[in-house]
Amino acid sequence: MLKRITQHLKRSSARFCRDRRGVVAVVMGIAVIPVTGLIGATVDFSRVSEIHSTYQSAADAAVLAAATSGLSTLAQKQNLADEVFRTHAPEGSHRIGQITLSESELGLHIRAAGQMDTTLLSVMGIDAVDIGVEAVAQGASAPLEIAFVIDATNSMTFGSRWTTAYDSLDRMLESLDGASAGPEDLRVTVIPMGDMVNIGEQNAGWIETFQMGDLHNYTDAEYEAFRAYDTDNDASDWELDQDDWSGCVFAREQPTMANPYRLTDVRANVETFIPHDPDQEYGVHGLRSLRCPVPIIGPSEDMRQIMRDVADIRPAGTGRFDEGMAWAWRSLSVNWRNDWGIAGYPRSTEDVRKIIVFITDGNSTFEVRFFDGHDEYGHNNAGVEMLSNLVAVCESAKASGIEVVTFFIEGNRHAEKYMQDCATSSSHFFDVTRNVDMEDAFSTLGSRLQEARLVR
Repeated sequence: MLKRITQHLKRSSARFCRDRRGVVAVVMGIAVIPVTGLIGATVDFSRVSEIHSTYQSAADAAVLAAATSGLSTLAQKQNLADEVFRTHAPEGSHRIGQITLSESELGLHIRAAGQMDTTLLSVMGIDAVDIGVEAVAQGASAPLEIAFVIDATNSMTFGSRWTTAYDSLDRMLESLDGASAGPEDLRVTVIPMGDMVNIGEQNAGWIETFQMGDLHNYTDAEYEAFRAYDTDNDASDWELDQDDWSGCVFAREQPTMANPYRLTDVRANVETFIPHDPDQEYGVHGLRSLRCPVPIIGPSEDMRQIMRDVADIRPAGTGRFDEGMAWAWRSLSVNWRNDWGIAGYPRSTEDVRKIIVFITDGNSTFEVRFFDGHDEYGHNNAGVEMLSNLVAVCESAKASGIEVVTFFIEGNRHAEKYMQDCATSSSHFFDVTRNVDMEDAFSTLGSRLQEARLVR
């Protein structure tokens, strides 16, 4: 009997193994679980993305409301932030969890978390997905480091336009000074921009002085740089009496194949600058004597002294725009920390908001003699090479965390598009055609700098 049962089981087992009927259904039944999971992942993660976006908008609104509320305690601001967040992200297909408001070096910091219940993903054992966002807002008293590049050329520094600009700047700085939390929370630098920039005689350590007997100590690039300014092929011209040095330096170009005019924020102790000889004539496409503007003003927290020094700005030839922008960048760059006579200055972009304000009418004849010699836009309308290099310097400054604002004073309309590209955004560009526009532009900028803003 046992033998017959064993034989029967063997025959039945063999028939079962040979039978292919219903296999597709079995396979499909097994496969439906991961397929459903994949479809569920697409559907559910689309919902997560949508809710995450809602959470982020709610967090932005909540932290800005807290930063501008005027409430005195963090607990009061926390309650307000909680209310605003829940108003902008009402519970529905998700559950709002913890909303936390804290103070950081950057300002008020909000973190919000929640969960969304899944639908089809649950077949894979994922019943809920966590959602988290954060945002940081700086209040009106956020620390500021500002560098103004002022076109100090003949077309800019005379008449009612200059007077209006001076008065408007004075009012804006007075307002910012009154709103700042303390003397170290507002530092201003002014870069008068003419044919070159005057770094000040106190910074003689930043320059390189050629001596005839030391030519073998210099690289080929440095040697050729000096030869470019030696118009009569007399090496004695390279000897500079430091007592006669005006404080001005030439642009320190660090060329690449892509950009022969590249300017950087590398410190002077890494790459020094070529001093301007006031007795020498220069020019690749025609000789002229370059004009040296008044020295860089600041950085300083004394707004009254800043304005007294701005009042002394005098015309200094035509303008090299990219060089003015480069020195504004250096005046705010952390690479130049402790080089400006103030310990710890410039501060990190995590601790302070940095702004460059570039003010010009776009008129210049510098292109013809010191760039490619082309006069694409006509006399006194600058040119493609210099204006393009201005934008390149702006892009580098913006990449380092600095906001760039441009004031385009009615003048060379060919420069307008470059000024727009230079600015951080369209709202950072001001087209000034009348004196009243100048007043409005400074007033608007001052108000924006005193408003709370999202920084992360």
